[in-house]
Amino acid sequence: MEHYQLAYDLAKSNPWVALTVAAVVGIGGAVHHYTRQDAPARIVVNNQVVYDGTVRFRNDRIMFPLEFAQKAGVQAYYDPETNIAVLRQGNDNIAVKAETPVMLVFPSDGDRWLTEGEEALGGPFDPLRVPMETAPMGDDGQLLLPLRVIAAALQVDPNTVEWDNDTQTATINTTAPLAGPADACRSFSAPDFLKQAFDTEASSTPDDNPPTDNSGS
Repeated sequence: MEHYQLAYDLAKSNPWVALTVAAVVGIGGAVHHYTRQDAPARIVVNNQVVYDGTVRFRNDRIMFPLEFAQKAGVQAYYDPETNIAVLRQGNDNIAVKAETPVMLVFPSDGDRWLTEGEEALGGPFDPLRVPMETAPMGDDGQLLLPLRVIAAALQVDPNTVEWDNDTQTATINTTAPLAGPADACRSFSAPDFLKQAFDTEASSTPDDNPPTDNSGS
């Protein structure tokens, strides 16, 4: 899980890196919610176009549908009732929730935790908590994620993610083993330990942000 912590540590220790990473993958502190209308964008992973469609922008960060992660080769699970999603790459899992500005990263040997819960992780749930400047958002029955979450799931060094503003294209290169692409994410019921962890995050995060503006300004 070192690559997730590396991105956060770089942003804290170097202001220039912080600006670069924030512009590309959304690392930061306080969360401010404002959105603007859909716009065309494209993502290229390992020289293959894996997404070419519309995206939403929030806090000037690109928000992609969760289904994109699956098409990029990341196993994705989504619980529409709680708006919790888990992106799985190798033995690492990234859990996110709509309107919660933190990623919960935890290792697992397989996906037994989906059915057996916390016991399958070999002890109390103690994930690596990685703050996000821009939280995932629910939108018309789907979950939208900052590009930063998807890049992390692909185990990408944030310094290697490139954004071409002229063509609205993000380029990602990764050596991580990718799963075969699929058309949709897997539905699942979020286990209690994940729900409780996000409830704890919500109670510890000050609710001092302005309301979301969906008018697209």
